[in-house]
Amino acid sequence: MWKNTPLSTRLARYSLSLEKVHRASLVYRRMASATIDPSVALNPLSKAKWAAVQEPIGTLPSRPVALSIIALFDGGLDIDPEVFKDVIAVSSRDSLYVSESLLDDPTSTNQDIRCLVGNIGKAGMALLLSPQDPIMRTQDPEDWEMVNHQDFDGRWEDNFRSTSLHLKLTGYEYPINTSQHGNRRNGALYAEAAISAHAQGQWIADIDILNLFERGGKHMKANGFLGEGWLSRRHDSAEFGLLTSIDSWAEFLDRPPNTSIIRAKGNWSARLALAALMLTRNDDVLIASGEVCWACVRDIATMLNLDIEQLLILC
Repeated sequence: MWKNTPLSTRLARYSLSLEKVHRASLVYRRMASATIDPSVALNPLSKAKWAAVQEPIGTLPSRPVALSIIALFDGGLDIDPEVFKDVIAVSSRDSLYVSESLLDDPTSTNQDIRCLVGNIGKAGMALLLSPQDPIMRTQDPEDWEMVNHQDFDGRWEDNFRSTSLHLKLTGYEYPINTSQHGNRRNGALYAEAAISAHAQGQWIADIDILNLFERGGKHMKANGFLGEGWLSRRHDSAEFGLLTSIDSWAEFLDRPPNTSIIRAKGNWSARLALAALMLTRNDDVLIASGEVCWACVRDIATMLNLDIEQLLILC
């Protein structure tokens, strides 16, 4: 039958298959430790469910498409990318495929998937979801931790060094219908996993990373935006009046009423948690990835219609 297929049709199919192989290679380009299920070669890649999603050629596939590609190549499961819309990671065999957005600074634009050694102890393939309503610690009246709210002294520091991120299964899970009976492995399931921020061993809050990166919010980089008249103003914070430093989780949870500087310089995990929690709390926030351009802060805040009197600046 293939011999009788017109050459033009065969060339078109070859071209389409090569394009799909290229898309898959973009996902796997930095995953040297990842393995591939040989069964992926039994069917044309052009017929996979992720192949039907139209995305610009040569660009990195979106997270749902990338995870759908991984499900096919790692586990031989052809799962619609829509299933991965709210998935933060995939556990399969001895590999954990995690979005770089969970492992990097909130200002990062890296959209790769990282392959880590390990699993969550579930048979088959587990698609990890964050809880829909993450919770945050409230101030306990009996908690005597000091809340200083001192004036900002112009120094950029990391005062959240005790912060760590943790992943814990909540126990809520349900199977996914892959419509692939007879697969040699155990299919796939959703498993809810909470990502939480801790400080000095104490739980602070559960955080929603996908909400930070994909649903947007009132945040933007506060440096690197230069224009006419900005150079003479970029180092002058005096136009903001009183600035308060936030140097601990207690001070963050009981935030001051005026414009404040959260000092977690260079600490990606603390900055990630803080940014996600400020979005959950619906704060007005600008995120700096280096030296703060104060002129940029005021101009960008005005452009985004942020409350300049109660702005939080994450440094």
